[in-house]
Amino acid sequence: MAEFEKDQASPISDESKIAQRRAKDGVRLARKKTQKAATVLTESLDRLTEEDFSVRPKRKKTSRGFTVTQWIVLGLCLLVFLFSGYKFAGNLLEYAEAKKQYDELKEIFYSEGNSGDYLAEPSLAPSTPDLLSSMQTSAADAAANNSVSGMGDEENYQVILARLAKLKSLNEDTYGWLKVSGTDVDYPVVQGEDNDYYLRRSFYRSYLNSGSIFVDSNCKSLSENRNTVIYGHNMKDGTMFHSLHNLNNQNYFESAEIRLMTTEGIYVYDVYSVHQPHEMDRFFYTEFTDAEWREFLDWTKKQSFFPNSDVSLSRDDKIITLSTCVSTTQEEAYRFVVHGVLREVLTA
Repeated sequence: MAEFEKDQASPISDESKIAQRRAKDGVRLARKKTQKAATVLTESLDRLTEEDFSVRPKRKKTSRGFTVTQWIVLGLCLLVFLFSGYKFAGNLLEYAEAKKQYDELKEIFYSEGNSGDYLAEPSLAPSTPDLLSSMQTSAADAAANNSVSGMGDEENYQVILARLAKLKSLNEDTYGWLKVSGTDVDYPVVQGEDNDYYLRRSFYRSYLNSGSIFVDSNCKSLSENRNTVIYGHNMKDGTMFHSLHNLNNQNYFESAEIRLMTTEGIYVYDVYSVHQPHEMDRFFYTEFTDAEWREFLDWTKKQSFFPNSDVSLSRDDKIITLSTCVSTTQEEAYRFVVHGVLREVLTA
């Protein structure tokens, strides 16, 4: 029995030995793998450089506020806005002052009785030709019923002379009073020693952006002038010579009349030419030889936007020339010019 038990214990002992041997082999294998990994790590560490150990800088957080450049741009925009507002307000004040002054002058000129009412023709809009026709008819009817429409009696002209004397007492440079049918041109006219003085001065000689309506300084009396040249600004608020551009419409052009009331008489002109010459062209010439004058008259007629076969010009004719700026800045070197030929002089 003892031998049997000995025989049975012997195999268990052998298996234990095998297990131990395998365990030792596993430990040896793990140790080799550990050594190999350590060798690979050591080699990897040996290949590292200083750049591999450098620290990347942290990104700065973007500021949500304005940069210096943005503040500068914002400041410049604000300055432009404030300056534009200042200029706009200044223009409005100047327009209001000009209107006030010229309304006062109209009240002075037309205040004494109703003898000058025939001059108050309706202002017509170019965009309403039907209204134009009806208003012209109304004006004609009113003139027919007005005893002063012909300006043939002495009393009427004496009233005009008295009004001009009143203006002369306010400004000795007073030349007369100008009115153009189909437009809002209804202003006193002055004449300075040069053509710059009244460009930015009012009738009262104070600074005014609208300036005055003034006769070329080279012109003399109406009885002597062959070409009486009168200038006025083309104001954006529709004043001064702005509405003179109405005559660029043929409906206005064909029936337009210019009246210049002076101490020499009331000079009545029929418009025969409108055109747009360069500012240095000859439309403003005032001195001519007989040959030059004839050629100049032909030139003014040929330049017209609209033909006017009803008007024939001769060497003995006298004309009036009204000049203002062209509306667009691209054509600032050009002028809008209206010519009228003298039809009659009304005096006492």
